[in-house]
Amino acid sequence: AQLLKELNTAAAQPPRPKTGIYFTQKATEKVRELAVAEGKAGQNLKMQVTSAGCDGWEYFMDFADKPAADEATKEIDGLKVYISESSEKALQGSEIDYLVTSGGEGFKIDNPNKPDCKCGGKEHC
Repeated sequence: AQLLKELNTAAAQPPRPKTGIYFTQKATEKVRELAVAEGKAGQNLKMQVTSAGCDGWEYFMDFADKPAADEATKEIDGLKVYISESSEKALQGSEIDYLVTSGGEGFKIDNPNKPDCKCGGKEHC
């Protein structure tokens, strides 16, 4: 019943533009909660996309005091995010959500730029 309620709520939301990176309210709240829990409340979110795995990309999120030399500071849905130009390009149009289901919980990145699976097994990528 809860999952159906969440799906109906999500379906009622207006579609986001294909540019930019977006955090849902749940994801924003979870990032802030994790920063406090990890003793990093004064730090900002660091996001990185790297090449790996059969689907081509791996996503990393952590906290940092300052951006690396190749990163810019972006304001995204109320969060300050350190991100490189290549990672920002890879995430354009993406929505980052935080899901809690009977199977577990975690961040979900809905990325329209995700490359096709290289192993041919789409159902497990």
